Amino acid sequence: MENTEPYLVIYNANEHTQLVDVNYDQYRICFLEQKVFDQELCDKIITATNLDAPVIIVNAKAEFPKYWLERLLQPFVENSKLSLCSALSCHIEELSPLAKGDVFEGSVAELDGLVYLLQSASTIYSNTFNPECFVVKSNAQLTDLGKTPLLPVKIY
Repeated sequence: MENTEPYLVIYNANEHTQLVDVNYDQYRICFLEQKVFDQELCDKIITATNLDAPVIIVNAKAEFPKYWLERLLQPFVENSKLSLCSALSCHIEELSPLAKGDVFEGSVAELDGLVYLLQSASTIYSNTFNPECFVVKSNAQLTDLGKTPLLPVKIY
């Protein structure tokens, strides 16, 4: 990522929200109460962040495995041409580590451990993203991102 200090935007949150495995001193933090990812949220993020600054966007109600943030940012280290990277999701077929139609009844930590054991670390290229946890290289990319038709995502 750029040398610019990135923003960590946490939506569906309040000022008391805490995420696991985050060193808050490394980021400019924005807490937003809006509950859903849409163009209105994107516009608020654009207003709250500096032009061309990298922005990590997460839903405060999402569940995160250990080291989630380092792994989310790793593809940018490996490929400087990337502009957006998102976390996997069992609720978005194109981003699921599960075989089509499979359902996992365990915890996020258990699924994360299983994926770690069965698959080598890799980047999956897709035309969709997980609005619950993603990063854009520049806030300018949010201009039309909120208009992207998204599949419904359930957070348990």
